[in-house]
Amino acid sequence: MSEHNDYARDTLTAVTQNLLGHPPLTVVGKKFLFTATHGSHDFALMGTVTGIAWADESGLEVFVSTPRLWGSPLRSFMVTQNGWAARIEIDEEPYRRRIENLPDDDSPETDAKGEAISRELIRARFIYGCLTLS
Repeated sequence: MSEHNDYARDTLTAVTQNLLGHPPLTVVGKKFLFTATHGSHDFALMGTVTGIAWADESGLEVFVSTPRLWGSPLRSFMVTQNGWAARIEIDEEPYRRRIENLPDDDSPETDAKGEAISRELIRARFIYGCLTLS
């Protein structure tokens, strides 16, 4: 058990230092700036880092004081393949209804439509941008 805890701690330290430029114990309480373009709109969001977490499945997450982004609850910032992303909570029900309303025929066309809706839902959960700490 201790080896797993050491691994998680060491990984959090390395990832935080590499991605944020600060050791983990100094990140909490720092001011952040998140800038992004979403659709045709540019925006900036500022606040305070309230916590960080690392898990082998989700990677590094940065939790912040700002409760909303574009009218949706802001869960955290995450590092993705596309860089930093604001992870927001959205109403998933409209996406689920669209999938449920697809024909139940197991055709490649129906499968492709379902996969497209699922990708759209995933894209709606994230706003990609640049996160910096001061």
